[in-house]
Amino acid sequence: MTEPTTPQEIAEAKAEAKRLRRQRQTTKNLVGSLVASLGIVIFLVLVVARPSGPVAQPIDYAAVGAQSETTTGFDLAVPALDESWSANRAEIREDLGLDVWRMGLISSAGGFVQLVHYLGEVADPVALIPAEGVDSRETLTTPDGSSVTWSARDRTDVDEAGNDSYVLWAETNNGLLVIRGTLQAGVLTIASAVIQSDPQLFEETR
Repeated sequence: MTEPTTPQEIAEAKAEAKRLRRQRQTTKNLVGSLVASLGIVIFLVLVVARPSGPVAQPIDYAAVGAQSETTTGFDLAVPALDESWSANRAEIREDLGLDVWRMGLISSAGGFVQLVHYLGEVADPVALIPAEGVDSRETLTTPDGSSVTWSARDRTDVDEAGNDSYVLWAETNNGLLVIRGTLQAGVLTIASAVIQSDPQLFEETR
């Protein structure tokens, strides 16, 4: 390649050199931007998107229930459920001077049900049931064909009913059992499971 000699050739050569420098700089900037963007994405995935604390694991409520039966000396309502249900709570707590077995159950379909089993005599059971709603009865059948009748309260039309949209309650051999939740179907599923799993709880109340 010959050296530029005329003023025009020298000007054209300088212009071409500037163009090449700009092109190289643009490419360098583009690569730098891509690297920076990739770094931000990796940071978000590894740090920001990661839970800040340990992920809550489902509770083995059957094991907790068995241990609590030994501790309290009472039969507890511990329904046998399929894999579509998991527990986020299973414990004995004291309330109204009684031991109380509490379970929080979550359905994979999105429903939530709370089971509360008072172990002992409750002076005013109705006072423990959320007010308002339409009252009725639900009759469920035990494995031996016997019937257990529950009081029911449908609160789906009550403002902000939340986790108390549908409530069932019945007396067991050893105390009041209340099952409440976001959906009627979920509450009935848990009540039916209790009767199938623990029919002995209702032997003296039928």
